[in-house]
Amino acid sequence: MPRTLYLHVGLPKTASTFLQARIFPTLENRRVINTPDDTYFSEPGQERLLSRLFTRSDTIWSHAADDVFDTLLGPGWRSDARDILISDEAIGRTAGRQGLFSAHLAGLTAAARERGIEQVKLLCFVRRQDHWLASHHVQMSDRLAAGQAAFEKLVADICDPRRDRFKLGALLDYAAIRSAAEAALGADAIAFYPMEWLESRPDHLAERLAGFLDLPVSALRLGAPQENVRRAGAGRWALRRPSSARALISSLFRRGRNYIQLTPDLSTKILDTYRESNLELQEATGVDLQTLGYFPDADGAFQGLSGVG
Repeated sequence: MPRTLYLHVGLPKTASTFLQARIFPTLENRRVINTPDDTYFSEPGQERLLSRLFTRSDTIWSHAADDVFDTLLGPGWRSDARDILISDEAIGRTAGRQGLFSAHLAGLTAAARERGIEQVKLLCFVRRQDHWLASHHVQMSDRLAAGQAAFEKLVADICDPRRDRFKLGALLDYAAIRSAAEAALGADAIAFYPMEWLESRPDHLAERLAGFLDLPVSALRLGAPQENVRRAGAGRWALRRPSSARALISSLFRRGRNYIQLTPDLSTKILDTYRESNLELQEATGVDLQTLGYFPDADGAFQGLSGVG
């Protein structure tokens, strides 16, 4: 019986943990696989399988697909008639290399069809880039040098095409990621939703997500995610307690400030860097990103919500 493989490319800091813990396990008649460990390239627990796959040559899908699928989906997957949903944040970390990402999606799809999986569909959530960077910085602050000066340097590097704009910053070029997915799978097989809908329009998100997953809306119960404990109000994001020598030394120079400030100027600088990408994404998806704060108003103020996660 033909089946569909749903691939949730969980970009970091876009509520993937919430979806994996609260939403995906409740789906009926779906075989759900969350963050599959790599037992193919290395010892269990060392890496995520899909991230290891997507950083290698895409020719692996033509030369070793049987072994890959057996490892990824487990024994008996060929006789299991259910649709499959794989959710993995590790794939999202590779999406910044859009060309390789697209090639792997195309190779995976061709290999899946040869093995009775009729189609591959891709789900991805995005998040305002300024909030993403603030959340990313404080998430890593227990291990790396962190603080206001380090955060402002991160922003400067992300916005500079000569530095990290096309490295880590490529992970925030959502329109480019979407175009790469569309080139491999087709427009009807991809869905890109703003994470902010979990807070602002949960019922609308449930309708859209149910339609994409070919499920009744009643099958999705989108309760509110946990409040982001790193948010400290008024553009502040709380830093973690240092757990490494480097982070400890860095904390000595914070002058008592255990938070970073995402100022309007920093937000504007970040979002101006991704303005064209966000405009392209808005046009392609029909989602009103302006209301969600992806673009600053003429006076530099922002609409939209703070986001979660």
